[in-house]
Amino acid sequence: MTICLTGGDELFEQVKKQLNRNVNVIKLVDLTDSLTAEKELAFLKIARSSINAVMPLADDYGLRVLQRDGESVLLQSVNPQSVNDALTEALTKKDIPFEIVRGGSVAI
Repeated sequence: MTICLTGGDELFEQVKKQLNRNVNVIKLVDLTDSLTAEKELAFLKIARSSINAVMPLADDYGLRVLQRDGESVLLQSVNPQSVNDALTEALTKKDIPFEIVRGGSVAI
């Protein structure tokens, strides 16, 4: 499991202590001062009738069409969490109804 947080040393130490107390932690790595890559997988389902409104966003956010059927389109977004947040905000601002499942961030 990868947990990404933003905060100071005090917050990091508090989270680390709580995790060690509540979860069987095998290894904990602080990537603060390391070269890292962080991505989050998100699947979005939109109505097929909304695809023309979504396609301009597809290029901006690197969306990939996974499946289409008669009623809906399934899209994939593999981006940092902040980019997926911006994508959901953009869809909401354009009044495009969508369902989303987010898999959480992973980092190395």
